[in-house]
Amino acid sequence: MENAKINAPEISTVSTGQKNKMSIIGFILMLAGPAILILASLLAESFGYLPRTENTNGFLDTIALRDENEILKRILADNGISNEGRHPIDVEYEKAMSNPEVWTTVGMSYTTTIHGDMWKAEMEKYLELLTEELADDKKKWVVESQEKWEVFTKDNEELTWQIYDQMHHGGSIMSNLTASIYYEKYRTRALYLKSLYDYLNFEG
Repeated sequence: MENAKINAPEISTVSTGQKNKMSIIGFILMLAGPAILILASLLAESFGYLPRTENTNGFLDTIALRDENEILKRILADNGISNEGRHPIDVEYEKAMSNPEVWTTVGMSYTTTIHGDMWKAEMEKYLELLTEELADDKKKWVVESQEKWEVFTKDNEELTWQIYDQMHHGGSIMSNLTASIYYEKYRTRALYLKSLYDYLNFEG
């Protein structure tokens, strides 16, 4: 009688390098807003969204890429992000970041900074609108609020940058994270001012 052969289940091992890589990815996914978008394209292949191969120059070529927007939506949906009810600048930013041509350190930093400029212009627009809407004796509060915000964000931005620098030791990802800080700073302020303006003009 032949002895039955029992196949023991294979136990996958994860190297220390892989664990470190996974820890970094986990930290990055905890970053708010555009930080996820910046790295979504880089993580796409790992999650099985974008089959890809390397060309002779060592750069990554995407293959089987028929609908870039749909792929981006899947990545964003897995991270709890939806386009529904989002500001047009956010939608435009996501669309721009779905283009494989910008999936480089320089490309992503440039795209994020350009859209950060759009948010800055949006912020300035609502500063002007609020000033126009408020009574003369209240206009000064718009100016004072903005001046205090600029001081606060400068210090807060420096703290965030130092944390990123300690985590990544000045690696190439720093340019992307710096652009992300810039984008999110003006985005947050613009949306806040917009909410005040909308409230001021609300007709219930």
